[in-house]
Amino acid sequence: MSFFTSLTGLKAANTELAVTSNNIANAGTTGFKKSKASFGDIFARSPLQTSSVGQGVALKTIKQEFSQGSIEFSANMLDLAITGDGFFPLESQDGQTRVFSRSGAFSLNSTGNIVNGSGQRLLASAVDASGNPTGGELTSLSILPATVGEAKATTEINLALNLPSNSPVIDQVFDPDDPTTYNKSSVIDIYDSGGNVYPATIYYVKTANASSTDEGGSTYNPLANQPTNKWQTYILIDGVEVQPALQQATDDDGELLYVNQYGEVRAQSAVADEIQIGKTQKFTLDDLRNVQQSLPAAIKGGVVPNNLGLGEGFNFFADLQDPDGTFDIAALQNFMIVDVDQSGEPVTVDISALAVADRAITGAEIASFIQNQLSEAFGDSRYFDLTAAANRQFQINHTLGDAETQIDVDLEADFPDVITQSEATIDQVVTAIQGQVDAVLGAGTLTVGYDPVNRNFSYTPAAIAATVTLAAGPTGTNNLFQLSTIPTALGADNVDGSGANVIPNGNFIREQEDQRFGVSVSYNAVTSTFEFASGTTGDTSALSLNFETGDPAAPLFNGDAATFLGYAVTEADPALQVIPTDDALRGLESMPAVSFGTPLGLNVDNIFSVTQQNNTFNVTVDGVVGTIKVPVGANYTIDSFTAELERQINQLEDADGNSVSGVKVEYDPDIKGLVFTSGTTGNASFMKITGDAIWGLANATPARGQTTTWIRPLQATELVGGVPANVYIDEFGTETTDPTGYTGLPTWSPIFLDKGELTFDKQGNLVSPPGGLKMETAFLAGGGSLDLDVDFTNTTQYNQAFNVRTQGQDGLPEGNLVGLDIGDDGLIVASYSNGSQTAVGKVLLANFPSTDGLNPRGDSSFLGTANSGAPIFGEPGSSAFGSIRAGAVERSNVDLTSELIGLITAQRNFQANAKAIETSSTLTSTILNI
Repeated sequence: MSFFTSLTGLKAANTELAVTSNNIANAGTTGFKKSKASFGDIFARSPLQTSSVGQGVALKTIKQEFSQGSIEFSANMLDLAITGDGFFPLESQDGQTRVFSRSGAFSLNSTGNIVNGSGQRLLASAVDASGNPTGGELTSLSILPATVGEAKATTEINLALNLPSNSPVIDQVFDPDDPTTYNKSSVIDIYDSGGNVYPATIYYVKTANASSTDEGGSTYNPLANQPTNKWQTYILIDGVEVQPALQQATDDDGELLYVNQYGEVRAQSAVADEIQIGKTQKFTLDDLRNVQQSLPAAIKGGVVPNNLGLGEGFNFFADLQDPDGTFDIAALQNFMIVDVDQSGEPVTVDISALAVADRAITGAEIASFIQNQLSEAFGDSRYFDLTAAANRQFQINHTLGDAETQIDVDLEADFPDVITQSEATIDQVVTAIQGQVDAVLGAGTLTVGYDPVNRNFSYTPAAIAATVTLAAGPTGTNNLFQLSTIPTALGADNVDGSGANVIPNGNFIREQEDQRFGVSVSYNAVTSTFEFASGTTGDTSALSLNFETGDPAAPLFNGDAATFLGYAVTEADPALQVIPTDDALRGLESMPAVSFGTPLGLNVDNIFSVTQQNNTFNVTVDGVVGTIKVPVGANYTIDSFTAELERQINQLEDADGNSVSGVKVEYDPDIKGLVFTSGTTGNASFMKITGDAIWGLANATPARGQTTTWIRPLQATELVGGVPANVYIDEFGTETTDPTGYTGLPTWSPIFLDKGELTFDKQGNLVSPPGGLKMETAFLAGGGSLDLDVDFTNTTQYNQAFNVRTQGQDGLPEGNLVGLDIGDDGLIVASYSNGSQTAVGKVLLANFPSTDGLNPRGDSSFLGTANSGAPIFGEPGSSAFGSIRAGAVERSNVDLTSELIGLITAQRNFQANAKAIETSSTLTSTILNI
């Protein structure tokens, strides 16, 4: 029996030697898991035996040890190593068997499958757009060697360049074959929808340098004509020039821009309700350069028949005395009728006062006289309000030698009712006072008048030695004439010596809506011509000169006056006029002078006082200079104060007859100060008003109006048969030279950019086009077409060399596979030469309830069995699954030192069992020899 016992030992030792040798042999096998043999002893005995003898050893099992092998990095990105638990799921070449392995030495075969050295295909899960497994059946990965259907036509080219600011301007016709016709060029490849590549060459031609000044633009469009540097671009695709598309200008917010006939540019949202769909003229932003000054309605005469220059003139006094003279008194009193801005209340010009003095009157003097008369008649003159009894009564004391005469003036007899008392004119009051003076003193003793410069009534005694004093009447203080019971003597110019101002205090003589300010009459001594002009500018201004000064019942054609002024009229057609127009002829209304005070030093919500210390104001308006005094009082509100200040300012007049009219005084709660607005407009309108600091006027700055400038947009043209033809934009936004359907300019027309043009400001920043150039459809030699935009947003013009900083385009060709990237989570991303990347799947790992139950298949792979249980799949890095390391493989987990020791042990076991057999043989021989 000992022979058989030792024989089992030999077999066991041999098996252990075989297992150990296999481990040693596979020490360099990728993903190999070493084996270990397990043995058990053998006993044999009958049921009645009380002791037994062992019968040897038997092999129980050979088990794999699935401990982690070391990681070895490689240059192959398809080499995969598992760090932690799990197996790669594989499919046999015939697709019938699923096996599992820790060996991740993979490569790509000719059909695009990821396989190991045995041809087994790696299985993976399909993924959604986020790279997550879809949960479907695992399939073998198939990587396409090239993209299919990813070719994309180029729609946008992005160019970030620097165009040298010192480049010369080129004015030659562009020729791509002649380098002298362009400054710079750049090339970029673009693609059609089939992925075919075409070279696109962009040429840059500098066409204009910015001017050294910022002159240009208009009052309402100051940026339209700012100086810019201009470059024209030309784009050739595969040698064929692509035309720039029509492109409407936009503002900084991307809103479409529109222009009216005055060159005002507005965003679409601001004029949406006024936009009319229809054919219009084509206007371009760069053509907004025809800047013009707004003009008043004006009528200029021809050369006058008389010499009216300086040192010459016409003697109206002598002419009246001459029986054969040009004029009679009626012709002078009804010289002409003038209406301004269609007031509806024309003014009859009376120049008879020019015939009082026996002297020659120059053309400039005639013009000034008529202008002052028109300004007063069309201005804001007021009535006297005599409804208060005390304002109708005062005393005039005339003393000559020992004779003292008191004249008790009472105007009630001349103004007996409320209507006449509230509508008393200066001339009427003067006449009434003069009548009562003459009734007491006799005619010629004391002359009553009104002094507009001193703004008070004047009393001029015929006798130089006579003295005159003024005092209030029996009813007490006369607030209008500012007289008390204490007499005041006359001062300079024979007006009240106290400095009081007596100005009309009633309603406007002319209704406010019919008032007109700034009318101009001038005489040009060089051309010997008169010119009348309205005080406003623009196409809403109007002017009428009519030399029929009578009425239908009694016509009076003053042809002599027309001839005298150089105007050609006839009795049948006696009027000359300029009427408002809807067409852009004279421009826009000009702006008044507006002066702003600083915050008032008092509470305007309460009643306040005006005192002797703060009631004086120094006023300059349109060359009329004067000092006014607001009446002292303790019960002013801000409204009554501004109304009184406005009334006082508008009564100023200088010695030449120039007067102030139309000034508005308001309180602005936002600035908490006074705002003064002139009645006249334009560059000649000037205002400066100073006063006490309590009114915020201690350091008031002057203000000047502005004559508006406007831009007459120029209609774009193009050559048709070598002849320039006007270009229109039809209702579909298409260019055409056919004027059919154009009935007139709409209120707002779209405004376009010059095709293919880049503009830069003087700092080198791109001004337009803000969204890039749009091109017309490009038809390619291969039969395809492209619709392109070229974005120059980051392009500059600095004093640096030409530089293509970045360039790109959004087209794609079909791409060839250039790489695979496998993440730690098993996601496989394929990269192609066209730059696209596609997630093609995710490697899932398999695990088993009992890895000891796996059946080795060879090639470091295993089969699942009933003992191992069904495989469980999960994402790398998730619970119970290791992670994947790309570009690495897992080495075998064989420890050669341990295996060599085991080999020695197995050898000794074998030798010992052999010795036991040898000993048993010797014993058997001894027994046989007995």
